[in-house]
Amino acid sequence: MSDQREIDVNAVIQGARINALHVLVVALCTTIAIFDGFDTQLIAYAAPLIVKEWGIPFSKLGTVFATGMVGLTIGALCLPILADRFGRKPLILVSTGLFGLVSLATAFVHTYEGLLTMRVLTGLGLGAALPNVVALVSEYAPKGRRILVNITLGGFGAGALLAGAISAWLLPLYGWTAMFYVGGAIPLLALIPLALWLPESLPFLVLKNGDSARIAQTLNRVEPGKNFDAAARFIVRDPRLAGLTVSHLFRDGRTAMTILLWIAQFMNLLILLFLLSWTPSLLREAGLDMQTSIWTTVGFSVGGVIGAIAIGRFMDRFNPFAVLAIGLTCSAGCIALVAHSLAHPFLLQLAVCMTGIGVAGCQNSINTLSGMLYPTAIRSTGVGWSMGIGRIGSIVGPFLGGMFLAAGWDVPMIIMVQTIPALIAALCILGIPRVRPSDTPTQRLSPSLT
Repeated sequence: MSDQREIDVNAVIQGARINALHVLVVALCTTIAIFDGFDTQLIAYAAPLIVKEWGIPFSKLGTVFATGMVGLTIGALCLPILADRFGRKPLILVSTGLFGLVSLATAFVHTYEGLLTMRVLTGLGLGAALPNVVALVSEYAPKGRRILVNITLGGFGAGALLAGAISAWLLPLYGWTAMFYVGGAIPLLALIPLALWLPESLPFLVLKNGDSARIAQTLNRVEPGKNFDAAARFIVRDPRLAGLTVSHLFRDGRTAMTILLWIAQFMNLLILLFLLSWTPSLLREAGLDMQTSIWTTVGFSVGGVIGAIAIGRFMDRFNPFAVLAIGLTCSAGCIALVAHSLAHPFLLQLAVCMTGIGVAGCQNSINTLSGMLYPTAIRSTGVGWSMGIGRIGSIVGPFLGGMFLAAGWDVPMIIMVQTIPALIAALCILGIPRVRPSDTPTQRLSPSLT
C-alpha cells in the first residue's frame, strides 16, 4: 500500500543514527577539504623556490600568496549562489575539476604573471568547493552531531599537513613543479568516485520539488528500515525564499548576526592564512634551516586536525559560542608564545602546534556554525559569503607579512601583532547569540544553544 503520509525530511535526518551513508558523505567531503588544505599550503613551500629560480624579489611572495586568496574570495562569494539554485553536488564536481585542471597547468607556467593568473583560477575552484561541502554535510548531520562538519573541515588541516610532509620529500628531489602535478592529478581522479557516490542534499531536493523516488531512496539510506515510499509527501519546514539569495542574509533579523559572523571569519582567516603562508619563510628568516622550518609548520597543521575534532566535540556538548570564544582567546595566547620562543626549537614547535589547535580548529568550527545559522534555501549562499568575506582577511594576511618585512619589523613583532584579530574574533562570536533570530536552524538543532 502506498505511503500517503507527510514526512518532514529534516526531522528524519536529525533523528537518524550515524550509518554508512553518513560515513560516505563525510569521507567524500573530507577528501575535498584535504585538496583545499593541500593546495593552500603547497604554495607556501613551492613559492620560495619559484621566486629564487626566477630571480624575483623575496618581498613579492606576499603577492603570490594573496592572489590565490583573491580567487578563493571570488569563488566563495559568487559560485555557491548557484548551488542554492542547481544543487550542491554539481557545483562540487565543477569546482573540483576546475582547481584540479588549473593546479596541473601551473606546473607548466614560466612567468611571474602566469603564476599569479593560475593562483587566481585555482582559488576560484577551491573557493566554490568548500562552502558546498559544509552545506552538504550540515544537511546530512543528525541532531547533536555537529562534529561531523568539523571532522570534514579537519581535512583542510590534514591536507596542509600532507603538503608539508610531501614537500619535505619531493621538493629537494624533483623541484616545485612536482607539487603541482600531485595537487592537480589527484583531484581530477577523485571526480570519478564523487560523481558515482556523492548524494545530493535531501532538503535541497525537497525544496526544488525533486524526484520523489530519488528522495525516498536516499531517505531509506538515512534511516534504514523505515521503508519510505515515493508516494509520500516529502516536506521541509525551512521557508522557500524567493529572489536574490544574498539579500536574505540581511532579512528577518539576520543582519547583525551575519555581520558579526563575517567579522569573526575575516579576523581568524587573516591569522590562519598569514601563518600558513608566512611561517616557513619567517622561521627561515629567524635563522632556522629549511627542514626545521617545514616540519615546524607541519605542526601547525597537525594542531589544526586535532583542534577540528576536539573543538567540534566540545561544541556538541557545551554552548558552541562560548567554546569558540574561549578557543579564539587561547589562540591569542599561543601566538604570543610562538613570538617569544623562536630561540627554543622544542618550545617553538609545541607553541606552533597549540596555535594550530586554536586558530585552525576554531576556523573549522566557525565554518560549521555558519552552516547551522541559515535555512536550507540560502545555506550555501550563507556559508559561501561568510567564507568569502573571511577570504578577504586571508588576502590581507599575506600582504601584511610582506608590508611588515618591507617596513623592517622583526619576526617576533610580526607574529605578535596577530593576537589582536584573534581577540576581536572572540568578541564577535560572543555577540552572535545575543542578536541572532530566535527561529534560526541552530535553535532547533541543539538545546545547548539556548
